[in-house]
Amino acid sequence: MPAGRPPKPTQQKVEQGTLREHRERGKGPEPPPMMTVPPPPSGLSVRATVVWKHHAEVLVKRRYLAEDGGDLLALEVLAREYDRYIELHEDIYAGKEPEGVSLVDVAGKCYRNPKDIAMDAALHNVQRQLAEFGLTPSARARARSAAAPVPKPEDPFGEFKVLPGGKRFGGAP
Repeated sequence: MPAGRPPKPTQQKVEQGTLREHRERGKGPEPPPMMTVPPPPSGLSVRATVVWKHHAEVLVKRRYLAEDGGDLLALEVLAREYDRYIELHEDIYAGKEPEGVSLVDVAGKCYRNPKDIAMDAALHNVQRQLAEFGLTPSARARARSAAAPVPKPEDPFGEFKVLPGGKRFGGAP
């Protein structure tokens, strides 16, 4: 796997105004974006189905979701990981796990609850999937800043004609 950020989808570059045709040659055709919200996969919990439907609507509206890519699988991973995060959070902080975040072994040493470690991993996976789809605040800020044209400052001396000469241009001393 190459180091660095993964490449942006072409549709996202078009919307941001950063598409460079000469850089896109030879990359192959992009799958067409979906026009309707796909049904959630079977086997999702109620909470994961709600997450699926919400994010699928947003991604279809932005035209970021494609049928024949890995987009539907990535969306399913997002929904399942969010559900896993909430379940673990409820177990630890809603009283189902009486020990809480810190546990004590038989020798009296404190260690971190394994459910808390799994919850952090699930949250990291959710954040990574949201960034892949461009749904985090930083991804939106990058998209806004790339799409907004930068106005040129007005040159107060623009009306004057610049004449060649002087020492820099090899003119008269």
